[in-house]
Amino acid sequence: MKTSSPLQIILCLIMVLSASCASQPPTPTETPSPAIEITSFPIKLELDGINIEFSGYKIDDQKLTMGMPTAAMLTIVICFDPPTDQTWFLGDISLKVENQEFEDSGISRSPTTSRADGFECETIIYYLDDSSTPIGKAELSIGRLEAIIDIEEESCDNTQKNLDEEKTGIVITCDPSIVGHDSGFVVLEKPSSMTDEEAVLVAMIASRYSEAIPLDWNFSFFIEKP
Repeated sequence: MKTSSPLQIILCLIMVLSASCASQPPTPTETPSPAIEITSFPIKLELDGINIEFSGYKIDDQKLTMGMPTAAMLTIVICFDPPTDQTWFLGDISLKVENQEFEDSGISRSPTTSRADGFECETIIYYLDDSSTPIGKAELSIGRLEAIIDIEEESCDNTQKNLDEEKTGIVITCDPSIVGHDSGFVVLEKPSSMTDEEAVLVAMIASRYSEAIPLDWNFSFFIEKP
C-alpha cells in the first residue's frame, strides 16, 4: 500500500493570484461541511457522487526502528470507486485527535490497486512517538482527489524542487540513458518505509501532470487505546 499524500502547493500560481487580488476585498471563508460521525467500521457512503468505504483504523503497538526515533504507527484505510480509469489519490488530508493535529507520513496504495468490487484502497500513515499516540475523538478531513493524467519526461529540477518543498525525502533523476522507467523518473533516495514504485508515484504527482477534484469530506470517530 502507498501515500497519499499529498503535493498541492503551486507557488507561482499563488504568487500571481495574490498580486492580482491584492486590491480586491477579501473573499468570505467557506464554512467546512459538517463532520460525518462514524460509529462502526467499515461503513460505505456516497459523497460528491463518489462511492467510498471508510474501512477503519489501526494502531500498531510494535515499535519501529527504521533509522528514526522509536515510534508506533497509526494507519487509516479509505477505499473508493474511482471516477475514471486513471490512477486516483486522496490529498489535502488533515487529522486532529482531541484538538491535537498530526502530520501524515504518507499515503500508501495497495500493490493490487483495486478490489473485486472495483474499489481502490489507500492507507494514510502516521508515525507516532510515545508522547503523541492519539487516543480519543478524531477529526479527519480530505480536501482533494487527484489523478495522474499524463506521464512525460519533465524537468527533473522542477520536480525535485516540488519534492523538496513538500519534504518528501525523495531524490530522483531523469537520466535518459537509464531505460525501463515509463515515467522517466529514477529514484536515488527515498524514505525507508516507501518502495521505489511508491516514490515514483509521488514524483509523478510532484511533476504536476495531474487532475484534481476538490472535496470537502470531514469525518469524526473515536480512536480507542490499542
